[in-house]
Amino acid sequence: MWYLLSVLIRIKKARNEDSRHSLTCIRADGTTVGQKTTDFFIQHDLTHYAVETALGLRHAFWGLIASGWTFSDFESRTEGSAKSRALHTEAHIAEALVGTYDLELTAGRIADSVRIGRVAEVCRAHSVEAIDIAGFLPDIRSRRAELHVRWAKLNPADAMELVFDNGKQLCVTD
Repeated sequence: MWYLLSVLIRIKKARNEDSRHSLTCIRADGTTVGQKTTDFFIQHDLTHYAVETALGLRHAFWGLIASGWTFSDFESRTEGSAKSRALHTEAHIAEALVGTYDLELTAGRIADSVRIGRVAEVCRAHSVEAIDIAGFLPDIRSRRAELHVRWAKLNPADAMELVFDNGKQLCVTD
C-alpha cells in the first residue's frame, strides 16, 4: 500500500558569505527536519526536485524526506547496508540522473544519451524494466533551470518554498 505524502520545502539563503543556507522541510504530519547547507547541495537538491517531479518519482530523495527520513539518514547510508538495500529503485534512478547534472558543473554539458544509459544501467542492476526518460529530459532541464534562476534571484536571508506532493503514479515498481 502506498501513502500520499507531501512536504513543504523551505530553502533560505544565507544572510552573508560567512554563514550557510538553511533547508527546512515540514512534512504533512507536521514534523520537521532541517539542516544548514552549501551552494552545491542547494543546486543538487533543487535538481532532485526537478527530476523527481518531472518523472513522478515517489520513493526517491524528497519522497523519503516526506516519509520521515532525515538528512543524516542519507549520510549514514553505506553501500551494502540495510538502509542502502532498502532503497527503492526510484531513489537509485534519481541519484544517477542528478549525478549527471552535478557532473555538468565541472565537466560541461552531458549528452542525453549518457543520462538514458545511466538510467538503463540502474534498472538492469535492480532487475526492473527500463523506463524511457528521453521524453522527460526537456521538462527536467526546464524545471531545473527555472528553480536555479529562482534561487539565484533571491536576496540574502530570503527564502523560496516548494511543495513536493508525491501523489503521482509510480514510474518504477519494485
